[in-house]
Amino acid sequence: FVVSLKSREGIGCQRLFWDDPLKDLMKKFLDNMGNTFYPDPLEIDVFYQEVIEEEGKYVGFARAAGYMHYAGYDRAFFDKAKKSSDARAHYNTFYQVQKSDYLMLHCFIGSARNAVNWLMAQEPYQYFGLNPNWFTYEVLGETIIDDRPVYILSFHASSKAFDRDINKWGRSHKKKLQQGVFYIDQQDYGLHRMHLKWENANPTTTRMNVSRQYKHTILEESLNAYYRRTEEGRYVFTYVNQSRSAIGYGYKGEGFHEGKQMREFAEMYALASSPGNLSYDELRARYLYGLRGSAPHYKLNYLADLYNGWIFTSGRSTYDPTFWEKSSYPPLPDEQRVHADLAEHRPLEAQFADFSNIQLYINPLLKRRHKISEEPYWNRQELYAY
Repeated sequence: FVVSLKSREGIGCQRLFWDDPLKDLMKKFLDNMGNTFYPDPLEIDVFYQEVIEEEGKYVGFARAAGYMHYAGYDRAFFDKAKKSSDARAHYNTFYQVQKSDYLMLHCFIGSARNAVNWLMAQEPYQYFGLNPNWFTYEVLGETIIDDRPVYILSFHASSKAFDRDINKWGRSHKKKLQQGVFYIDQQDYGLHRMHLKWENANPTTTRMNVSRQYKHTILEESLNAYYRRTEEGRYVFTYVNQSRSAIGYGYKGEGFHEGKQMREFAEMYALASSPGNLSYDELRARYLYGLRGSAPHYKLNYLADLYNGWIFTSGRSTYDPTFWEKSSYPPLPDEQRVHADLAEHRPLEAQFADFSNIQLYINPLLKRRHKISEEPYWNRQELYAY
């Protein structure tokens, strides 16, 4: 591995003294997660919002209030679960939604024209299955966060083993973690911040499944997560965002078209957290999902259609204008332009009022909206309504 020390302008770095190589610092951070992250479940109140742009114009916007379930950190479970895409131990649901019309056709699971990430709850916790041998390291400096000294450790993927093992860790095997920065506590090796950036090993991708044929090119994808150290010395997620840019060429059902520049951004705030040792029935009632597995790492039985990602899930989310009138929430960086662009289609309040979470209506609605008659374009075997 490569070791180098750098001073980052504006941080006010002092001279760094190392007792261990930088790879060992990463290893200490990973090995100590059982002490720095909560081992028991937490229930977290969350606020989520997302926007999608096409050719510089906003074509989709949503924000929601809801709950997040954090199952607790268990290294043995994590080592097993990271190899299975359906082992989802952290999840969220939403009870209040503001959602505009989305002025393009979406696929179901996370391509360039879908909601940015419908399982945002996993993002702060699913990137810890790192192998220190996969990366080269450098220290960008040190800083102070909440009166605690912190190392700023940068890493870049460099190992052939990474290419071999990436399909067992984190995201799809088609994506490779290009670089990242961890803000690691100098005293207990806890994680204060995390910045990650991906590259796509196969830049031009055509998704061809029974229900969709979609073509796009990912340009860039990044994620930023922030954590708070509690009085007990445990680290709790406080904020996460994800952004992605791509060129979209459309779906077969609407006719592949000339590429359009797409940009997506989503963020989720943790507003409050409390101990959450809920029973199976209590979790089922709170999140309105079917569950399988055993406590505390229950997995979700998601419903079939996830149009616009997280929105159409098995919950009772609704739009209540009085809730949003009384609520205070962080604005989007470009909120006025978001509202103006989307109101050109029809009044934004009318779009919010039309929000529905009834699963059985989704397939025919999409077919009519996008003039699709091809079968089985929206092919799903099971639809449920609550």
